[in-house]
Amino acid sequence: MRVYIAYKYRSVENKEELKKDLELISGAIASLEHDHFILGRDIQKWHASSSSVLKTIPYILINILKSDLIFVYINSEVKSMGLLFEMCCAKVFRKPVILARRVGINFELQGLKPKEIIEFNNTQDLLDKIKTLSL
Repeated sequence: MRVYIAYKYRSVENKEELKKDLELISGAIASLEHDHFILGRDIQKWHASSSSVLKTIPYILINILKSDLIFVYINSEVKSMGLLFEMCCAKVFRKPVILARRVGINFELQGLKPKEIIEFNNTQDLLDKIKTLSL
């Protein structure tokens, strides 16, 4: 199975912590013997710029199409147009979505019904819950 990991990036204050968390999440998914994709790491090499937004759309589309599941990581209240775009693509391409959201964060999927919702208290709690998923 191939998992597309979607997340908020541009307006997040602590990008280093986010990158670390995403690496841990991808490691947990890999430990379940699943391939995974993180746009910022795999395509942008963690160097996003405003001029790269339009250039990344084909990579988003191709990699969502190639994926069997979309894993949405929400750890802040920051709004994200990119994440909304990825969720719309997931719906159009009929990809199942697992929403992982930090406890206390209000996040709506704009009409998407996730296959599963994981609420977590901290990164370790999320990693423990990922390892129990039947992907």
